[in-house]
Amino acid sequence: MNVKKRSEEEKSRSRILPPTIRYALQYGEALVGKNEIKNLNDTDYFENEVLYLTIKGLEEKPEEQKILLERYLDYILNKTNIKEKDREVSRNIINESLKDLDSVSVKASKLAQLSRQGFDLWQEKFQKKAEELSEDKRNVFLVANSMFLGLGSFVDQFSKKNKALNIITPKWIDEGTHIIGYTISFENGKASVDFLLRSYDGDQAGTVFVDDTMKSGKLFAKIKDYWARNRMEEPDIITISERIV
Repeated sequence: MNVKKRSEEEKSRSRILPPTIRYALQYGEALVGKNEIKNLNDTDYFENEVLYLTIKGLEEKPEEQKILLERYLDYILNKTNIKEKDREVSRNIINESLKDLDSVSVKASKLAQLSRQGFDLWQEKFQKKAEELSEDKRNVFLVANSMFLGLGSFVDQFSKKNKALNIITPKWIDEGTHIIGYTISFENGKASVDFLLRSYDGDQAGTVFVDDTMKSGKLFAKIKDYWARNRMEEPDIITISERIV
C-alpha cells in the first residue's frame, strides 16, 4: 500500500463529526437542519452520512427524493476514483437537493451510534452483507432510512450481478400513499429507478428485508403485517449484524 493511500485510510478511520453536528447530537435533541447537513457535506469522509440525512429530509417529497437517488446512483456507478473530482460531484448532487429544504429538520441520532461504534466498521458490515445478498435468489429490500447509509455497497455489488435492489419506506406504508418505496434495476453498468407501488403483489422468488439493527421489532412486525394483508408470502428478516426470524 502506498503512503498516500494509507494516509487517506487513516484519516477516514479517525474522522470526527463537525462541531455543528456534535452540538445538535448533544444539546439539540439530535435534530439537524439544512445548514448542519451542508456543513457535513463540506467535511471529507462523510459521504454516506450526508446522503442518509438528505434522503431523510426529502421523505415528504418522493419525487425530489427519487431525483436525488437517480443522480446519486449514476455518481456511484461512474466514479473516477480521483478523490477530489468524485468528492466535488457528490457535494454538488447533495447541495442541489438541499436548495429547497430551508425548513427541514432531520433526526440524526443514528450518527451518534455510528460515531461511537466506528463509521468504517459499519461500512465494512454493509459491504459484507451486500456481497452475501448479491448472490441471494430472493428479492432483497433495504429498509429506509438507515440502510441508505450502506447504499453504495449494495449498488456496487448488485450492479455487478445485474440483480434488482428494492427499498421499502415504512412511513409511506403507514401514510397509505400509493408509493411504498423503490425498485432499482441494473443493466450494462447503468441503474434505472422506479417507484415501488402499493399494488406490488410479491414474487415467487421470495423476499428478504434488510435493516441495520433490530430496534424494537415493531418495524418488522409492521412490514410482515403489510405483506400478510396483501396475501404475500411471509418475508425473511435480517439485520446487518445477525439474522432474526
